[in-house]
Amino acid sequence: MKKLFTNILVIVLISVNCNSLATVILKKAKSFTVIDNIIKQEISAKDIHSTLLVFDDDDTLMNMPTILGSSAWWYWQSHLLKSKNFFHAEADSISQLIVENKAIMSQESMMLTDTTIPNYLQQWKNAGYNLLIETARSSTFNTLTDQQLSQVKILRFFNNKTNNKYILFHKNYI
Repeated sequence: MKKLFTNILVIVLISVNCNSLATVILKKAKSFTVIDNIIKQEISAKDIHSTLLVFDDDDTLMNMPTILGSSAWWYWQSHLLKSKNFFHAEADSISQLIVENKAIMSQESMMLTDTTIPNYLQQWKNAGYNLLIETARSSTFNTLTDQQLSQVKILRFFNNKTNNKYILFHKNYI
């Protein structure tokens, strides 16, 4: 299966030496090797501990093995509902679509978008970077999201009970 994703890396630098409190660097890359090179070029050693690396979960860190239940499927289905085009819609409302999507996603195993992700996350965590996952999934997906991130062996980089700087952030749009 051909990978059709773009990794988006958001780097936030907090520094009291700047005119502003934070600098935001938005970069797009097609692999985590490229992201690692960007980090090495853009972040000085003195700023590592005040840098926040933010990753989206779907289609950046992990994705569905099939289109059914994927973020592309969600986009298509939710737009059918918004346009009142019910012929191909799997549900009659957004709330019903959430239930359908959750049922589909709980039956499928997620895959890493790039097999090097755990190695890079470990490397960045060991170096002292702050790591954060952002998601647009509904809060009804919190437990499932945590399970999927554990399944692909990356939740451990963001969920550390002794050090809260590795966290999972559920950004709820719905």
